[in-house]
Amino acid sequence: MFALISLAFAAETVVYASGDAASALARVAESAGDASEGMRAVSVDELMAGRPATMVSGGQLTVCSGAPSSPESVRQSLGLAEGAIKYMEFGSARAALSATLRDLSCLQTPVDPAVASRAWYLLGIVDAAAGEQAASREDFRRARLFAPTMAWDENFAPNAKATFDAIASEAKTAPLVSLTVLPAPAEGTFRLDGRPVQLVGGHVGVSSGDHYLQVGDSPATTYSLRVDGTTPPTLVLPSLVHSEVLEWAGDGEKRAALSAVLVSALGSEGVVYVVNSQVVWRVRLGGSAWDLVAMGAGPGKPATIKPATAKPTPAKPDAPLPTEPVATSPAARKKSPVGPVLMGIGGAAGVGGGVVFLLGELGARQVVNTAIANKQDHGSYDLTDADREAYVKGGKMVVSGGVVGGIGAALLATGLVVTVAF
Repeated sequence: MFALISLAFAAETVVYASGDAASALARVAESAGDASEGMRAVSVDELMAGRPATMVSGGQLTVCSGAPSSPESVRQSLGLAEGAIKYMEFGSARAALSATLRDLSCLQTPVDPAVASRAWYLLGIVDAAAGEQAASREDFRRARLFAPTMAWDENFAPNAKATFDAIASEAKTAPLVSLTVLPAPAEGTFRLDGRPVQLVGGHVGVSSGDHYLQVGDSPATTYSLRVDGTTPPTLVLPSLVHSEVLEWAGDGEKRAALSAVLVSALGSEGVVYVVNSQVVWRVRLGGSAWDLVAMGAGPGKPATIKPATAKPTPAKPDAPLPTEPVATSPAARKKSPVGPVLMGIGGAAGVGGGVVFLLGELGARQVVNTAIANKQDHGSYDLTDADREAYVKGGKMVVSGGVVGGIGAALLATGLVVTVAF
């Protein structure tokens, strides 16, 4: 059903924050000169209502399709698996563990890390007994996500211990990718592999592979998350998206996040007009360029930015026509000081923006290196508040430096053109 809705709106959509569809369409028609009959308008709340969480990039997300489970059912099936393994009844143990893992993925309460770790560990034992070494390695990896410092249980034969120890070594150097969550949930309501995660600017480092992800508290929604590790993953939570997200269009640091939110609902094809309280923006889905169409409170009030198709005002009929050709030779033109001034300002802005960009990138990279070192030494990525603030500050400096540097380059190029032409 959501796919059909997305197709219906994909071609050319007006998304507005408040008011009604007719007013939003009128603002776009007045400011952009576009009154296409196929254009549709939808409010943010209507667009996001009832939509499931969506991975826009970098991974896959699935949610339990069966009945909700309980911690009691998880522990019961795990106990059956323990007993079956004790008597080397590995077929019965596998069936019990399948029930355990299915119930873990359908919980509406926080996952118990100790229980989840034990379930995956026991499955690693069962797979190793069946000669399925690749599956056993993945099982032990999943177990260690919930218990980074876990040790081998000496009650089991040591035939799979070498595989278990190898995974422990690999986990210390596993590369991380940045998972972006839009919008960022309230503190304490987002869990990754059974543990609450504090998002830094809506981001958290995560290793590639499979994970459990939970959103909310009472009740919680449990998802199975697969991170491919090649592209930074982006997760959109429609239940947390409200009208204020349209204000992100005016913030250079949040504009890409708004694009991801729109793509999660409308797909990656088509054009969207974003109408908020004062501004009309236009963006092509799947692209990165945002066009400021108009500023103004609505129909009947002149926009400060006119359409690019506006025609020049014709000369009055009684205006005297020139009787001689206008001089166009370089000698007949007076040199304009505008070009050199623009070149000077542009050059300074470009250098300054580049310095800020570099300092921001170095600061953010240092925080990531600190997180990796913490994982190697202590088995977790814990960061101090100062580290988190430094990461956010570094990210802002990267964006600001890039924007200022880009503006500087544009001014420098404009100054060069003006100097040559005039």
